[in-house]
This record gives sequence, structure tokens and C-alpha cells, in this order.
Amino acid sequence: MEQYIRLSNSEVMDYVHMIPTWLIEHTRYAEDVEFWGMKNWSVPCGVAVLTREDRIMTLKHLYIDKKYRGGGRGTRFLQQILQREYKKGETEFQVQYIPGQYPEFERLLRRYNWERKEELIGSANCTIGELAELKYLQGNYGNTKALSECTEESLHSLYQEIKDRGVALVDLPIKKEDYLAEYSAVTIEDGKPAGLLLVKKEDKDIVISYLVNLSSNVAAPIEMMRFVLQKGSGQYSPETKCRFAVVSETLLQLLEKIGINTIQKRQCCRMDLSWFSEAERMVNAYVDVQLEIHK
Repeated sequence: MEQYIRLSNSEVMDYVHMIPTWLIEHTRYAEDVEFWGMKNWSVPCGVAVLTREDRIMTLKHLYIDKKYRGGGRGTRFLQQILQREYKKGETEFQVQYIPGQYPEFERLLRRYNWERKEELIGSANCTIGELAELKYLQGNYGNTKALSECTEESLHSLYQEIKDRGVALVDLPIKKEDYLAEYSAVTIEDGKPAGLLLVKKEDKDIVISYLVNLSSNVAAPIEMMRFVLQKGSGQYSPETKCRFAVVSETLLQLLEKIGINTIQKRQCCRMDLSWFSEAERMVNAYVDVQLEIHK
């Protein structure tokens, strides 16, 4: 028997293995985030993450555990989500996804009529060897040091400014053990941290999960990238995959400028939920006809 339930904070932990780490980080501070779970005979088998974007409920992630695929559960889960929003009186619903990451999910979306647009955020993928060949990443890294070298006390003012500017897309204060702290970079200005680039390991890949520059040095983001590249290239092979979480238009433009052209921009698909009203009307009309026939 299948169940669909809204998850409490404690219940999310039973499903966290089906949610990308970057998504958990980027929804941590969302005001209207909802986690929904799907169970098969009380066993977690699927999860959905929704947030409200510009007053419209948005599906960020829908995932069915590999052991439970092939039985139409993804189709039924998406149908439940859409019908729930329609029954609540919502008139629109949207989905955000990066093309190519979850092909099965994209196939589910084809069942419905969406209005699609490309957004200026997403994901960029390359290898360490490809980064090392980019001319903008050659040269020194200015006044940059490793996160592992910075004390919690020295980072406090940077954390506070990040929060004040509303760009805290990661949990602050940083838990250094969650990142590759010796390769994560901090820009120093007037003796104080003023920029941050976080690096973590996910499976065999290197992930640049967060980059912010609050200094007056416009070259600081590139200098922090140089630091990461020069410190990490000796530890990791040129074939090591590197992924950037592109969470702002500014970062997107920076990556394009330095020559990273393997950027997958996020798609936003919007649906008019009046489709369900029409579907209900057709079903009711069919039932009425059948009743007349059998009178």
C-alpha cells in the first residue's frame, strides 16, 4: 500500500539519502519549504521537495528509490502533488530542474502541458585538467588563504555580513569538517575575511558548493578559484570531475567569462492547474452519460 505524507523535520532523516546535499543546503533557509515522502508498505521509497517561489508552489526535486522504480510510482507521486495543489485552490504550479540530471523525472513531465523557460542559474561541470588550462585561472591568488587556517573568531564578522546581505545559502557558522577545508578559500581584505569559496567531496567528484565575495576586489572570486586549483591539483588527478553549483546570475556570468562553457541552465516549467478542472469536467460528463445509458 502506498502512502503520501508531509514529512516533519525528524522524518526527513529517513529520506535524506534520496535528496542531494546541495538541495538540502539551499532549502535550509526557505520560508515555505515542504518535504513529502512516499511509502510502500511503510518503507520510504520516494521523496519530493517543494518551495514557494514568487507565490507559486515549486517542485524542486522528485526522486523514487531505484529499488522501487518501474511500477509507475513516480507518475502517481507527481499526480498526487499536482492534484493536492489544485484541491487547495492554487491556479498555477511550477517545476525547476537542470536538464540531464534526472532523465526519468523529465520523462514524467512530458505527460503534462508546461510553459517552459530557461533560467540564469544551474550547474557547471568540467574536470580539474580543463580548469588548469583556462588562462584566467593562471597566475597568483592574491591575499587568499585556506579555510582551515582561519579561526572561528576571525570568520564571525564575515558570517554576520553574509547573513545581513541575505546570501547565506549554507549553514553558518561553517562546520569545517563538512568541507575540504584545506582547499576551501577565504579572501582577506584589511586583515579580515571578506570572501568565501567552499569545496566539498561528493563520491569521487569535487564540488564548488558556495562562492561569495563581499570585498572591494572584483578579482577575488577568480583568485579564490586559482587558490583551489593550485592547492588541489597536486592531490587530485586532471581527470577528476569538478562541479559548480551555480546559484546566482553573477556566478553564471563569471564562469562563462573565464571559459567554462559546459553550463547546464535550470529549466522552469509552469502549469495552469485549470487542466485538472477540465479533466474533472470530462470525467463527470462521462459518468453522467453512462448513467443515462443504463437507466
